[in-house]
Amino acid sequence: MLIVYILAVLAGIGVVCAVVSYVLLTAELHKRGVKIPVHTYRWMVLNYLDQYKKMTLAETGKIGELFFSYTVPINLAWILGLCAMIIWLVNR
Repeated sequence: MLIVYILAVLAGIGVVCAVVSYVLLTAELHKRGVKIPVHTYRWMVLNYLDQYKKMTLAETGKIGELFFSYTVPINLAWILGLCAMIIWLVNR
């Protein structure tokens, strides 16, 4: 059962990293003049990611670091969380 706890903690760390990256990403968009209403802040994640990707790609020719610092940890969190749940269910 220790592996379940380790995977769950790693998934939680991934979520925290993704949230911090998302806040930094939206702050960067705000600096560049994109209006981000408070009531759509949580629901428009994919839209803001796409805007950031397009802006940085147009400016530098590369996708910005904050895009990957959000997408990698959030996807790892899903995978690790799912693995933890499967292992927990199998060993119950």
